[in-house]
Amino acid sequence: MKKMLFALLPLLLAGCLNVEYTGRKFVPQDSVKFTRNTADIPLDDYTMIGKFTVAPHFNPHPYEVEEAVLEKSREVGGDILLFVSAKAAPRSAYTPDSEEFGKPVPRKASKAEQKILHEQSPLPQRHAARLRQVYEFKLYKKTSEVNRQLGF
Repeated sequence: MKKMLFALLPLLLAGCLNVEYTGRKFVPQDSVKFTRNTADIPLDDYTMIGKFTVAPHFNPHPYEVEEAVLEKSREVGGDILLFVSAKAAPRSAYTPDSEEFGKPVPRKASKAEQKILHEQSPLPQRHAARLRQVYEFKLYKKTSEVNRQLGF
């Protein structure tokens, strides 16, 4: 039973991607073209209908992110999905003097540490931040189809 749960865990985590969509929704599509290059989109014939932002709480494989966004793109009726960027954003930040963690108290180094360090035991002095990947995509639809479905 436990082996089965561990086998299903990646599938559960893949379904937990928080895919945020801002834009218009149209009739669902069967297929969506995926591209990473703006030159592949004839901007005279296509209109941007929305944006996706994915900021997962774990580090999934980029293909898992693309598949989740493509699935959502089919649901909202897009024709072309453009990958815009993947950047690291802080999840949380703290300093050693942060009240949340309590100010660290220096301690005296043991004899063995003094032989190695020759001084008091070091404390972390730099700011630390936990980072997560944030992915951004744009969704395009044929302009004539957008006008037809919106009644223009």
